[in-house]
Amino acid sequence: MFGIRLPISEIKEGRDEFVLTVSPEELGLSYPGSEFPAPVRISVVSQNSGLELTLKARVETIIRLRCSRCLKMFDYDFESTIILFIKLQRGGSQIADFIDEDFAFLDQSSGLLDISERIREEIILGLPRIPLCSQDCPGIAYKVKGEKQVDERWESLKNIHLEKTKK
Repeated sequence: MFGIRLPISEIKEGRDEFVLTVSPEELGLSYPGSEFPAPVRISVVSQNSGLELTLKARVETIIRLRCSRCLKMFDYDFESTIILFIKLQRGGSQIADFIDEDFAFLDQSSGLLDISERIREEIILGLPRIPLCSQDCPGIAYKVKGEKQVDERWESLKNIHLEKTKK
């Protein structure tokens, strides 16, 4: 995992905008039952006063999830915005990683902003708890045989013939 490290010295004073594109592997993205087929796009608006820095980052990517009703995979358009506050000072921390908070003290001339973990956390915690391919998903398609609904996925079990063993 390489991460996203922004040197303070490269963030212009005043208002600035820039876009970062990173692979899911660089952020260490993984979550059971999901895939991350697209890069993560981070649109950043910074406001640097020389003593304080505010970063507003819009995070966008596509996540492939399994529908909780029909169990089919579908693409989920993920979008979220985070805001980070940094107090710049002489002799401050060399690296701000934003693991515990969205606020940090950082050395004004040589500090590094590591936003990787905060972006990863935003994506993982932003996944829907019950993913649905659509709000009106009917769920698993059943065939009606007579008066019974039959789930076709279990039909192949009827072809299994078990022999009884004698004791």
